[in-house]
Amino acid sequence: MKIRLHQFLSKSGLFSRRQDMLDAILKGEVKIDSETVTKPHYGFNPKKRKVYYKGEEVKETEETIYLILNKPLGYLSTKLTEKDIELGKKSAFDLITGFDEKAKNSLFAVGRLDEDTSGLLIFTNDGRLGYKIASPKSSIKKTYHAVLEKELSEKDIAKIEKGVKISLGGFPEKFYTTKPCKIEKISGKEAYITLTEGKKREVRKIFVAMGNAVISLRRIAIGKILLKKLDIRDGEFRIVDRQFIKERL
Repeated sequence: MKIRLHQFLSKSGLFSRRQDMLDAILKGEVKIDSETVTKPHYGFNPKKRKVYYKGEEVKETEETIYLILNKPLGYLSTKLTEKDIELGKKSAFDLITGFDEKAKNSLFAVGRLDEDTSGLLIFTNDGRLGYKIASPKSSIKKTYHAVLEKELSEKDIAKIEKGVKISLGGFPEKFYTTKPCKIEKISGKEAYITLTEGKKREVRKIFVAMGNAVISLRRIAIGKILLKKLDIRDGEFRIVDRQFIKERL
């Protein structure tokens, strides 16, 4: 089965930062058999071909890891870049302990949470399962608890559930109509919102489109994986297995 070069190198755990891995490819430091490959998305079969970095053979991490983190506010879901470090940012990866460097480097967050969003975040080095969870094609439900600036009317709920137009930014500015979702009102300014897709900052943009704003946002579920049932404190994680996740999606 084919895999993209950047996916293979990520799972190898050789690079602590994604940018370092991409730079190595672009600089021509990576070969597949005797061929220098400078395209990160180059596809190949790792069972039939060998990968080399600066002349040394690279192998995937044999251990497959699955863990669920209760991400606190103020943490990025990605590994820190040099700019992030200069700005004093914190990464959710810093909260993951007990693994050797190579195993930890092989992990990635599935369906990122913004720095100002807390809650359920899955980490793994299983590319197939990660893709399945994150892909909109899978229609896996993600539920968030939102606290809003203004009261949410029944009219607003009806519009949001049908789909609203949000900005994707860019120049010229691009717009996108969200897929139907489900809103469960808790109180005037609180609600659960369940989506089957995950555009960047989508939940916040949905409420902005309604003339409202999100004060706080917390992901409480992915499929039938419920944060409250995991009994994980902020900043802590629980190691699970593939079956645990698969049977709850």
